[in-house]
Amino acid sequence: MHITTYQHPVTLKHQQGAVLLWGLVGLLVLAGLGIAAGRIATMDTKIVGNAMFDDFSYQGAEASLRRSTNLYLVEQTAKQEIANQTAKEVGPYLDAINGGEEISSAGTISMGTKITCPPVLQGVAMSTSASPKSGNVSCRLFTVNADSKVPGTSAESQHMAGILKFVPAE
Repeated sequence: MHITTYQHPVTLKHQQGAVLLWGLVGLLVLAGLGIAAGRIATMDTKIVGNAMFDDFSYQGAEASLRRSTNLYLVEQTAKQEIANQTAKEVGPYLDAINGGEEISSAGTISMGTKITCPPVLQGVAMSTSASPKSGNVSCRLFTVNADSKVPGTSAESQHMAGILKFVPAE
């Protein structure tokens, strides 16, 4: 048995360019996906950066609040407000963060009106002349405000705390 095969000569006239067209469509789709992934990565980086700066400002305000609530500053505030009726400003505090940047935070301590003193706790030693019953002291609620900002960003935090303290009676 004799098998004959016929071969057609391939000429450029018969090429339609379908593979080239589909290859270009595939590259266009991949380029679109790459651009979208790049935009998503950039947005994620911005979100993480903003969250980091917000956390820095939060920590700065908390640190300022803790520095400002020490009893020495509260006592100084009581003396200052009794003398000239003004709140005591504390700070500014500058805390270093990465890259040589600093968090700027400051606060104020103000003395509120007289309030009813709580009962003296059992086991707490107080001088009889410094107890609320003696009339030589009164109770005041001190309000401590702390503000913190990260320069060059919109990150900002404001915190407040209250401190109850016995002060000399007026």
